[in-house]
Amino acid sequence: MRILFVSQEFPPETGGGGIGTYVASVAPSLAGRGHEVHVLSCAAGQQSRDYVVEGATIHRRGLVQFPGARRLQNLVFRMSGGPLTWQRLHLGLSAFIEAGRLHTAFDIVEYPDWNAEGWVFALNRSLPIVAHLHTPLQLITAYAHSPFTRDIRWSSALESFAVERAHVATTASQILADSLKEVGWLKRSDVDVIPYPLDLSRWQMNAPVSETDPTVVFVGRIERRKAPELLVEALAIVRKRIPRAKGLFLGRSSGTRDGLPYLDWLLKTFGDNTGNRFVGEVPRDQLKAYLAQSRVLAMPSEFDSYGLAAAEAMAAGRPVVASSTTGVAELVQSSGAGSVFQAGNAEALANALLPFLENPSYAQRTGEKARGAALKYHEPDALARHREAAYARALVARGRPANRSAASAPRLRASL
Repeated sequence: MRILFVSQEFPPETGGGGIGTYVASVAPSLAGRGHEVHVLSCAAGQQSRDYVVEGATIHRRGLVQFPGARRLQNLVFRMSGGPLTWQRLHLGLSAFIEAGRLHTAFDIVEYPDWNAEGWVFALNRSLPIVAHLHTPLQLITAYAHSPFTRDIRWSSALESFAVERAHVATTASQILADSLKEVGWLKRSDVDVIPYPLDLSRWQMNAPVSETDPTVVFVGRIERRKAPELLVEALAIVRKRIPRAKGLFLGRSSGTRDGLPYLDWLLKTFGDNTGNRFVGEVPRDQLKAYLAQSRVLAMPSEFDSYGLAAAEAMAAGRPVVASSTTGVAELVQSSGAGSVFQAGNAEALANALLPFLENPSYAQRTGEKARGAALKYHEPDALARHREAAYARALVARGRPANRSAASAPRLRASL
């Protein structure tokens, strides 16, 4: 089967994040089962190049320029009141045109909700399409506590359109689908939950949890939705009992708060950051070394559609403490891979961390359960077969045989 992923953010060779992690995990598992996997990224100012990473062919392209684009952009700005709607319109059009220029007969096109890359594919519907729920703008805006402007409403409507028009929709966690239904963004009920696959051999650790210092690692953007400040507060509580406890924060600062870059706001608001280290964004090939230094991973997010970093920590044999509003919380709770605490409660987070930081042997036993759960729940071949079943349903919904070959599939035209 020839599969096209359309995703703006995806650099698997450098780590990326968010949707990039999704593509980096899903594409290799499908390529490993013999599928021809292509990943198309269109972004402003990006140079065209093609290369292969872990069996998937990567196509980087810029945004398509066309006559009258400036006038159309000005019109969209006036109607929507901001740049986000135009960005999504331009990105989706560019992705569709560049997909046609690949001159490849694809069986399936898959895209995420974020940035509405798939809106033209959804409008055209010439191929079976699968939409993946990641975290649409509707939720990002809500958990960033930002105003819901006209521009955001228009942009969110484009993202919703791309999902509702897809033949099949998938998500990594039920909590995301339920949250989107609650706010009225998602109407369809046929969303298939498919967790992210992991190359589990990559996360095999030689450093036992029991031999680590009392260090808590945070992996994610330093932004409001991820709530890193809650962990800073919790660690201050923890240090009253364990003065040596440390916090290791991996991720770039994103967005602002009270007029300051988020990390600057955090450092200014919480003046005593003794024992905390803010490393910034790290490549994926260095993440294992940081996990080896840590006893437990904390995910204090106000909301997270899943939390692949937590799954990777579990695969590395590290316990996970996750807020109740993360997609990974259900697995952590049911498998005994760590603890789940009430979101937004720093004292509850501190109390959940203390047993692992005070008792290395307990952390070791829990970490072993965590790795066992990751081995079972994130096994690449099983999840690739689950995804193949979703693709087969999309083919049938489009009126094509589920086992058809790409040779007989129509090619996308580089225009509407």
